[in-house]
Amino acid sequence: MRVLWVIATAVTMNVEVPLDAAAWQIINDGVMGGVSSSAVRAVGAGGLRFEGRLSLDSGGGFASVRRSFSLPSEGPVSSVSAFALRVRGDGQQYRLTVFTRDPRTGEREPYHYQGAFDTSGDEQEIVLPLADFVARFRGRPVDAPLLDPQRIIAIGLQISDRQAGPFVLEVQSIALVTAR
Repeated sequence: MRVLWVIATAVTMNVEVPLDAAAWQIINDGVMGGVSSSAVRAVGAGGLRFEGRLSLDSGGGFASVRRSFSLPSEGPVSSVSAFALRVRGDGQQYRLTVFTRDPRTGEREPYHYQGAFDTSGDEQEIVLPLADFVARFRGRPVDAPLLDPQRIIAIGLQISDRQAGPFVLEVQSIALVTAR
């Protein structure tokens, strides 16, 4: 009997999301009458600190930041499989939020995609497979196609889910992981 062994190797490339604090826009629950507060600033060598206080008063309950981001037109966009984050959190749960454009109109989709991750208080490497992202509209899951990395136009971070009180999330990197 002859046995054939095939060794497959994948080359992994990371496309980094720029973390320059000035490019991130704060969007808190004040857009719906809430009173949560947040700030974003640069930390360390190229890192980002997202911090504030989440309040459930006045119908609130979320704080977020986002920035424009899209993948370069050259490269293996179709082979993007996950987001990889290096973070230090405060033991609370956060969400990586991805905004996409409608391929028919070119406008931003009315929904967005979110991948939740828990923090431990220590530095962590977190991998969020694209298949695990959930499409949401105003905080509720909606039926939508799977997240297509070619349609990404913005990326963000959010804390919500009734986690009232102070929060701090330091982000050293966010990258899209591709394999060829």
